[in-house]
Amino acid sequence: MRFNPNISTNIERLLFAVLMAILAGAISLNRWAYSVDQAIYDAAIAQFRKPIDQDILIIAIDERSLLELGRWPWSRDLHAQLLDELADAGVEAVAFDVVFAEPDRVNPNNDHVFAQAIQAMGRVALLVHMEQTHAGGQILEVMPDPLLLQSAAAAGHVHIEYDVDGVSRAVFLKEGLGEAYWPHLMHALWGLVDPNVSDDFPGLRPKAAQTASPFVIQRDYYNLIPLADPTSTVATVSYTDVIHNRIAPRNLKGKIAIVGATAKGLGDIVATSIGPMSGVEFNANVLNALRNGSTILPVSKLAHALISVLAVFGIIMLGVRASPRDYLVLTVSAVAIWLTLSVVGLFTVRVWFAPLSVILPLLVFYPLWSWRRLEQALVFLRRELARVEQQTRPEQIWHVNEAQKKLAFLAGVTGVLQWQLVARESLPLKPSRLFLGADDNNGVGEPALISGGGAREQRTLAIVSEAGATEFELQWQWPDQVAEVDKGLWLNAINMIANQKVGVEKKIPSELVSETIAQLRQANKQIDESRAFFDRCLENLQDAVLVANLFGEVVFANARARVLFGLNQPVGAALMPCLEQLQIDQGWPAVIGRIVHDQGEIYAEVRGEQETEAFFLQLASLKWRSDDLDTLLFSFTDVSFIKEAERVRSEALQFLSHDLRSPVVSILALLEHYRSRNTEQLVSDAGLREVFTEIEQYARKNLSFAESFLHLARAEIVGDSKFDLCDMHSVVDNALMMTRQQALAKSIGVDVDRTLDDLWVWGDGELLERVVVNLLSNGIKYSEPNTKISLHMRGNSGAVELQVADQGIGISADELDTIFQRFHRAAGGLPVSGAGLGLHFVDTVCKKHGGSITVASELGVGSTFTVVLPLCDNQFDE
Repeated sequence: MRFNPNISTNIERLLFAVLMAILAGAISLNRWAYSVDQAIYDAAIAQFRKPIDQDILIIAIDERSLLELGRWPWSRDLHAQLLDELADAGVEAVAFDVVFAEPDRVNPNNDHVFAQAIQAMGRVALLVHMEQTHAGGQILEVMPDPLLLQSAAAAGHVHIEYDVDGVSRAVFLKEGLGEAYWPHLMHALWGLVDPNVSDDFPGLRPKAAQTASPFVIQRDYYNLIPLADPTSTVATVSYTDVIHNRIAPRNLKGKIAIVGATAKGLGDIVATSIGPMSGVEFNANVLNALRNGSTILPVSKLAHALISVLAVFGIIMLGVRASPRDYLVLTVSAVAIWLTLSVVGLFTVRVWFAPLSVILPLLVFYPLWSWRRLEQALVFLRRELARVEQQTRPEQIWHVNEAQKKLAFLAGVTGVLQWQLVARESLPLKPSRLFLGADDNNGVGEPALISGGGAREQRTLAIVSEAGATEFELQWQWPDQVAEVDKGLWLNAINMIANQKVGVEKKIPSELVSETIAQLRQANKQIDESRAFFDRCLENLQDAVLVANLFGEVVFANARARVLFGLNQPVGAALMPCLEQLQIDQGWPAVIGRIVHDQGEIYAEVRGEQETEAFFLQLASLKWRSDDLDTLLFSFTDVSFIKEAERVRSEALQFLSHDLRSPVVSILALLEHYRSRNTEQLVSDAGLREVFTEIEQYARKNLSFAESFLHLARAEIVGDSKFDLCDMHSVVDNALMMTRQQALAKSIGVDVDRTLDDLWVWGDGELLERVVVNLLSNGIKYSEPNTKISLHMRGNSGAVELQVADQGIGISADELDTIFQRFHRAAGGLPVSGAGLGLHFVDTVCKKHGGSITVASELGVGSTFTVVLPLCDNQFDE
């Protein structure tokens, strides 16, 4: 969107204010931010929950009641018996959250018995249910059996309203077909307990019904229900306990009872902001809110939109003369205040105003308005940058406060011990005019006066002081012995800034945007020097840097690259002949094609013409001259010495591991040989047998250590040049086979849950098998006998995810960050042995394969290790 630059700032602000006000109204009317508003509501309500009234009692039709009293539905003489027990105990009133739509056809007399019990109890409310005969069919009001309804004191519905996120937060207090006639069952129950309950229902009333059809459900009096504190549960007793007199009458006296189903599969489960709860428990919360007057009235749709529009327009126009910083403070304050008012209104006047219809437009306006304020600066900057490109190199002017530190550093580097700086118009040198000295460590203080008979020299420097532009004389004296290199450095540095024309420091305007423009104008003067500086830096890099375009032409090559690829004229040279001097897995065309399509970064190892040459390639795609990829950046780092060091280290580790293994294997062989020849002696001599067992255990422990070193050494030096296609299903099968005996020894079962899809990765199959073996083996070692280990494997977003979960001792939170370090072993209560290399090996292999491993653990519960490895690029290609 572009505005006429001649339009005044106030008119632009008015236009933006109108647009933001329209946005506020649209957000309010269309409820675009409804889910976030409800999340704010839930968070606010959670901070001020109150316990539920103790005289509200749920009589639960639970699993134990079904077990003792039989399958539902029960004979109605049981309900009659329940009412008799409740009446005898002094219960105030009873509501049945149970449908009694049809008469008892097996024993009709039970209906009379139940009706008599209802009439004798007096204060009993029954349920009216709305249901649809079939999908798309007629909606009916399912009334209680006429005999029962005639005996009941009240009846009502228990419809629960669900929000768009599937969470229930509200109810309609009236509902019915054609007319909202039936009150909510809890309001009817409340009326039985308190005869003074007003017939004026609280709540938000919808618009008048569009149709008077008796087949359409009409609802009225919408109320938000604040749920009680979840730590204060509703008092609940089992239906069967009441029937069998297991509940003391004093515990029932004065209670308001709600009879409803809580057994799984029998009653409703309602999703709420504090978690799922049974329908009868939700209704208990409704009754609690009605009794305490804590129902919440949401602002009507029209009023909400009108308030949002006026608030946004007023707040935006309030900051007409505010600076960007002040308006940022105003915006943040307005957002905080409006959010606070919404929350305060929730608990003071019990009214909920969803705040995001005001907050979002305010947050959108600030960056838009800031953009308009900076538009002028950006236009000017573009014009100035175009002009600067054709200007000559700018003069370098020092400020007197900066000159002090710069010359002090230069003098320290070159060994010039005596020097001084004085304003040129001061003929006899005055200490007040001296600025620098060799003894001035802090850059401020008494200067060192030049003394002695050495040769003196001086240069004129252009320096800006507090009084304005001034020419200063820099005078120095060479030490008795000065190296020609140091002398050349000093003179070269001084001559670069000597005898410059003194510029005039321009006054920078106080207005923020104008100040920014002035600073950018001065900064642009350094563009050419900065470009030359970075060119020199690239030239002197030890890495070979090559830049090419999408036509396969070299556009830049630094000195190291020109030597590496033998380029005399790098600009315009063909790219592929240069790259083909080095070898890379998959070939250069495939690598370049991958970076062009993926537009990311590639890191790989390339080999030179000689066997000992190795380079680390960093390849990136850039958007330089267009909005699309048009440049390739190659960086080659010589890692030949690193590879040689790795080779030497690997040989040393293998040699060390071999020296560790060979004696241990020999010891185990001797033990086995002795056992085979002296079986009877070992059987009869328990002491000798115990010694042999301990020797064998220590020998196998050392052998395990050596094996761990070997596996780790191989994992650390493996490269993708040795990778091949690996079937993860085969990897898991082999690992399960290798750990089967270990698991059987502790009676530990391994549950495997994996996808049937093919999962292929590019890697080293033996190392991947060892990863799964280590995870399973660790789970077995750190778990008690007769437990379970779960292994899950599935493909997910171009990666294979393998998860191993045990029921072991777990890992403390303090150790989770260091569990994958070398030689680290988790502390625990089980006597297990190990070198602390297993998980470090797993982490190393995962990183070598471009994957990762994470762990989640809880002490006493178990640990879950998750390995994620990238699938092959052609995993799903046909």
